[in-house]
Amino acid sequence: MKSKKTVMILSFVVLLLISSILIYISRPKNQPEKEEEELIVANELAYDIVNNALQSMIVDPTKDPLLLATPQERFDQIDFEKRFFRPVFDTKVSLYVATLPQRPSTPANDRPSKQPLIFSPNASLYQQTAFIDSSTSPNRWFSIVKDPSITPAKYVWQVSVAPFAGAGKDLLNPGGLLSSGDVDATSTEFSIDFSKALNVTKLSGRLNISQDRLKSFYLIPTLKMGAVPVQKTYYVRVLPVDAEGKVIGDGGTGMAITYGDPYTLPTNNIIIGINQRFDMLTPRFQGEPGGSGEFPNSFNEVYQKTINSSYESLYYCFVPKNYPVTATSLVLQVTKTPFSGSLWNTVPGLVYQKRINAGEAAFDTLDEDHWLQVDFRSFAPANETLDDNQFITYYVRTVALTPTAQAGVMSAKYSKTVTIQYGRDTTTPVIYETIKVDPHIPEIVGFSYTPIQWEAANWQYHYEVIRQPLESEIFLGFGSKKPYEPYKVGTKLNFTPQPEDDSWWEEVKNAISDFFSDLTDYLAKITNWVSSTYENLKTGLVKLVADHLPLIPDEWREELAVVLQGLVDYGLASIGIPPTLPNFDELTSLGTDYLATVAMEAAGIPATDLMKDGMVELGNGIVENVGSASGHSTPNPMNWDFIKLDSDYLYRPAYVLITLHNPYDKPTPVGTLSGYNEYIIDSKDKSYSEEQLYARFGGNVYYSTFKVVSGQKVPSLAPGQTLVIPVFLEEMTGKSYWTNGPRVDQSSFKMIYFNLGDYEFNFTINYELPNAYETAKAQNPNAKKDAIYSYSTTGNSVGFKGYPNDAYEWHK
Repeated sequence: MKSKKTVMILSFVVLLLISSILIYISRPKNQPEKEEEELIVANELAYDIVNNALQSMIVDPTKDPLLLATPQERFDQIDFEKRFFRPVFDTKVSLYVATLPQRPSTPANDRPSKQPLIFSPNASLYQQTAFIDSSTSPNRWFSIVKDPSITPAKYVWQVSVAPFAGAGKDLLNPGGLLSSGDVDATSTEFSIDFSKALNVTKLSGRLNISQDRLKSFYLIPTLKMGAVPVQKTYYVRVLPVDAEGKVIGDGGTGMAITYGDPYTLPTNNIIIGINQRFDMLTPRFQGEPGGSGEFPNSFNEVYQKTINSSYESLYYCFVPKNYPVTATSLVLQVTKTPFSGSLWNTVPGLVYQKRINAGEAAFDTLDEDHWLQVDFRSFAPANETLDDNQFITYYVRTVALTPTAQAGVMSAKYSKTVTIQYGRDTTTPVIYETIKVDPHIPEIVGFSYTPIQWEAANWQYHYEVIRQPLESEIFLGFGSKKPYEPYKVGTKLNFTPQPEDDSWWEEVKNAISDFFSDLTDYLAKITNWVSSTYENLKTGLVKLVADHLPLIPDEWREELAVVLQGLVDYGLASIGIPPTLPNFDELTSLGTDYLATVAMEAAGIPATDLMKDGMVELGNGIVENVGSASGHSTPNPMNWDFIKLDSDYLYRPAYVLITLHNPYDKPTPVGTLSGYNEYIIDSKDKSYSEEQLYARFGGNVYYSTFKVVSGQKVPSLAPGQTLVIPVFLEEMTGKSYWTNGPRVDQSSFKMIYFNLGDYEFNFTINYELPNAYETAKAQNPNAKKDAIYSYSTTGNSVGFKGYPNDAYEWHK
C-alpha cells in the first residue's frame, strides 16, 4: 500500500500529464495536421488549470475571517481538551511539598486547600507550591500520590535549574539537572536536603564548566547581615520508573520551588504606629535575669535601659510578647540609629541580628525563663575606648515574620523599640554620621505588555512561503527555471480541504485531507520538527563561537559555546518559551540581546565594553542562527521545502518587555525579576461574571490571568548598556489557584481574561547587594567605618493597570 505522502506526490506529478492527455484525446479527429499545435494548447490549458488551483490556495490577509476575528472569537474556537499548544502532560504521579521543615503529620491527599502556604507555625501541611527559607532547616519533605493504574519499581526525584521538558527522551538525564535520588516504590514520602541537592558538581561535569563559575550563576550567594535578600527558583519533579528502567508516562515540567531569604512586604511605619506594635520585655538590669530578694532582676515593660561598659557582664536579655500567633520566625535586631525604612532586613545602622524559627527550641520555648540574649561585646566598642562621659545609644526590636499567600514573601510586624545607653556615663552621646549609598542599579526606561495571540481554528492548514520557488519545483519538471511569481516570500497559503467537486484536482485535495486526517501523527511530525530545529540551533551556535565572534577572546570561547548549548536545552524554557512551540524563533528574536548577555555572564565574561560590544555581535549571531535553524520547511501535505506554518495563525503567549539602562561608569549588580497580575473581586458588589467565579471557586476573590513569574535572571549591565528583558507569561488555563482546588477551565478563563476588568500588573527587580557599608567602601576605599550607611534604593519596579487583552506601552 502506498503511503499518504506517496499518493500526494504521485497525484501531483501526473496532474499535467492527465490534463494534457485528456485535452489532447478530446480534439477533433479530422485535423491531424494540428496535432502538434493542439498538444501545445493542451499543455497550456493543463498549466492554467494547475496554476489556477495553486493560486486558489493563496490567502488575502485583509479578507481572511480567521485573521479578522477578535481575540475572543479565536478563543471560543479552541478545544482546550485537545490543544497542541501548552499541552497537559500525562504524568502518572502528583507531587506535594511540605510548607515548613517539619514532616507533616499525614501524607498528601486530594482535599482542596485554599492557602498556597500554611499560616500556622505549629503545623506543616502538604501543598503544591513552597518557599524554602535558607535561614531555616534545608530539609524539606515531599509526598507522592500515584495513579492507581501504575506499579513502578521505584521513583526518581530530580532538582533542576530550569523547567524540565515535559515529555520526550532522556527524562532521567535532562539538561539543567542539579541532583537526583531514588525513592523506594512503597514509599509515599521522602525528603530532600537542599543544602546538598543544590550542588553544581553534576552540572559542572556535564557542561565542562568550573564549579565556581556555575555556583555564582545558579546558587544563592552567602549573605552578610544587612544584605538585600536573594531568591532563586528551582524545579522539582518525581518520575515513576518501571523494572526495565523506563519512565512511566510523561515527566512534566516540575514543581517550582523558591529558595533563599524571604522578601518582605513593605511596611509603612507611620501607619503601624507605636500602639500597634507588640511588647518587648527586658530585665531591670544588664546580666542574668532572675534572682530573689528585694530587687530581683525581673522582666518589665520599661523601654529605656542602660549598660555600664565597665561591668564584666555586658549582655542584655529580651522576651518578645504578644506577637502574631501566625509568625513562623522572630528576628532580634540591634542598630546604632532609630529604626527607619519600610524593609526590616536592610535597616540602616544594623550591628547585630539573630533569627529563630518555628520548630527550634529557642522559638518554641520562648518565655521569661527562656529568653533571647545579646552580648554587646560582639559589636560595641571596648570600655577603654570610650571617654568617661561618653555613651552610645543602641536600639533593639524584634521582627515577627508571617508567610503570605505569595511564596517567598512574608509580612513583618514589629515590637516596640528598647533604647539602651551603653557607656560609663550618660552625659555626651556619640553621634554617627548618616550616609546614603547609591547602589548603582540600572534604571527602567521602557516597558510594554503584549496580550496573548490565540491560535486560529485549523491553524495547521495555514502556511507561508519562506523562499520563492521556481516553476520547475511547483510543476515538478514541467515548468521553467524562473521564479513562480504568485508564491513570493510571505505569501499565505491555505490547505484547508474544500467541498468536493468532480475535477482531477479532487485527487490532490483528497491527498491533502489524508495528510491532516491523523491529527496525532501530524502533531508528532511538528513536534519532531521543533526538536530537530533545536538540535540544529545548538550546532549552529557552537560553530558561531568557533568560527566567528572576533571580539570574544579565546579564553572564554569554549565555555561560551557550552553555555549557549545549555541556553537552547533549558535556558529558553526558563524565560517562559515552551520547548514545543513551532514559532519559538519569533519569540526568541524578542530577547536575543538579553540571551547573549546572560550567556556571556555565565561564561565568565566581565560586564565591560567587551561584553557590551560582544553582546551586539553575539546577539546578531543568535538571530541569524535561530533564523537559519528554523528557516527550513515544516511538515506539509505537498512536501514542499519552501513553506512553513504561518505564525499569524499560531499561538503566542503574552509577554512583557522591560528595558533597562546602566547610566553609570561601573557594571550594575545582578538581580532577579518577579511579577504577577491580580484582580480582586469586591464581595459586596459583584458583576455577573464575578458572581459566577465567586461561586465556582468557593468564594475566592483573588484572580490572576498568568502564573506568578519568579527568579528570572537579570544580568549585570556594562557601563552605558541598554538591555531589553523579555518575560513570557503562562496563562492559568488548566491550573488551580490553590492546592487541589478547582482547575481553571475554558469557560472560567474566558470570564477571568475577557470579562472582569482592569488588573494590576506589577513587575519587580531585586538586586544582589551586600550591606550598604561594603558597597560604600567599594565605591570609596576611604569610606568612614563609624558611620551609618543605608541604600537610597534596593530595587525597582514597573507596572500598570489595564485589561489583560489590551496592549500597554510606556517609555521614559
